[in-house]
Amino acid sequence: MKIFLNVLVILAALALIGAIILPQLMEWRPIEVDIGYRASIGSLPLFIAQEKGYFTDQNLEVKLTEYDRPEAGLNAMLSGEIATYFAASWLDLLRKEQERGGRFRLYYATEYSSENPPDALLVPNNSRIRRVADLRQKNIGYARGSMGRFYLQQIVDSLDFGRRRPNILEVSPPLEDALKEGIVDAILAFEPARSVAVVRDSARTLAEGPVEEYLFDPLPGEVVVFTTPYLISEPKVFQKMKTAIDAALKDVTEDPDLTLRLAAELLAVNDTIIAEVRLPEFKFADDLDAQLLDRMIIKLTEHGFLIKEVTIDQLLKPIAQ
Repeated sequence: MKIFLNVLVILAALALIGAIILPQLMEWRPIEVDIGYRASIGSLPLFIAQEKGYFTDQNLEVKLTEYDRPEAGLNAMLSGEIATYFAASWLDLLRKEQERGGRFRLYYATEYSSENPPDALLVPNNSRIRRVADLRQKNIGYARGSMGRFYLQQIVDSLDFGRRRPNILEVSPPLEDALKEGIVDAILAFEPARSVAVVRDSARTLAEGPVEEYLFDPLPGEVVVFTTPYLISEPKVFQKMKTAIDAALKDVTEDPDLTLRLAAELLAVNDTIIAEVRLPEFKFADDLDAQLLDRMIIKLTEHGFLIKEVTIDQLLKPIAQ
């Protein structure tokens, strides 16, 4: 009987120890997180966090999946395949929001200004075009799949071309090839295409920062968002991710050598080109100009890029710390 009681005591003690230790072991086990990304400058903090081990510090095991099309990345978020996506354009995000609002919350966005423009109108080195006014009845190209048509329409509308408006053409990258082959007379190039052309001396700059001059200054860039359901269902995991990425965002400016090296790898350019590339500011939702974004939405709707105007109050509501 005494032996039996001793066995019961031992079993009870083991059960108690297991009840205490097992949750701790589960807590120590790395949490698997699936994150989508696109090879663009807006994804830079993600790769800094990976390089510096910030995810590991938060006990996160991150699996990365590349999505070439932002729409596919956003759809993967909505279906629960990935936790978040680095990084979509505002247009792609707004198109999702117009389908049904309130599904996304903005974490951070990139932003440029006239002091550091990512865009330029470029012409061939031997072109006779010397001023923007010389683009009358010329062909201006923009990269397929970008907001280039919208920007060029706005720029052309802002200038007095009368009936001799330039033609706006979508061309396949690399944009500089379209110039060389004479398909277009000028191109609207954004980073890194702008820097590639400058470093290779394959084109001449006609105008720096035309989008900032004629449309928006500051210029909204890319966005990183979480879905509202994910923030509700996985608050602890989100906070761990946010802690890691917040640290990486600081390193963008505090560790310039690492930033440039990873940016070069991300954009697939060499050191000479990346030294020319203009990097954006990274801003949280409450640092953005909501009125400027509203004006952009109105213009996108007027020109048919959006079916209807989108309310962004919920989207820009700061995510709880």
